[in-house]
Amino acid sequence: MEKRVYIETYGCQMNEHDTERILRLLEGSHYFETKDAQEADFILINTCSVREKPEHKVYSALGRFKGLKEKRGAVIGVAGCVAQQEGYRLLDRVPYLDMVIGTHAIPMLPQLLQKIEVSGERVCETSFDSEGNYLKTVLPQEPLGQIRSYVTIMQGCDHFCSFCIVPYVRGREQSRPSREVIEEVKRLVEMGVKEVCLLGQNVNGYGKGLKEEIHFRSSSAGSTR
Repeated sequence: MEKRVYIETYGCQMNEHDTERILRLLEGSHYFETKDAQEADFILINTCSVREKPEHKVYSALGRFKGLKEKRGAVIGVAGCVAQQEGYRLLDRVPYLDMVIGTHAIPMLPQLLQKIEVSGERVCETSFDSEGNYLKTVLPQEPLGQIRSYVTIMQGCDHFCSFCIVPYVRGREQSRPSREVIEEVKRLVEMGVKEVCLLGQNVNGYGKGLKEEIHFRSSSAGSTR
């Protein structure tokens, strides 16, 4: 039976792309996007820690959706950087929140959602994936109807600047193998995409830890922040 998912996305292009990945993943579980939260079976807030008062914004949004939990029994989740940062504290503060899913746990989302639906158990997954499996994406199967799309080539940062939270919510630098990046770009072109934007918190660091000799170089400070 088809169900509906409503996603609110805050922050950078990386979050926008994560939302695209989530929607592709959920299609395999027969969840399809709706722009109307009132008809959603699953409501997800994809959060950002960088913008002004990020936690306040998340709690405000959750308050707006409380009635839908009571009325429709909708599953409510928080993803992204605030989820990674706050973890179980979000579940403690919001008793009607069902799911907290960190930046490395996106591939686990269908299984976590099924667990909630079957057992009613609230879940929190914010562990970092040192193997980099979280970087893998589901390729689109249908025309996207858009000219521009994003492709993640790496995530995280190793610099730990005093003003920046990225290493704590996105982890250390990890690069995707170039063959995966090229395969995804080719698939997007087949789906009608004309412009591809390569994403990473520090794209100039692409290639670290890979055995291959392909690297990314830019004359600018390549960052999504």
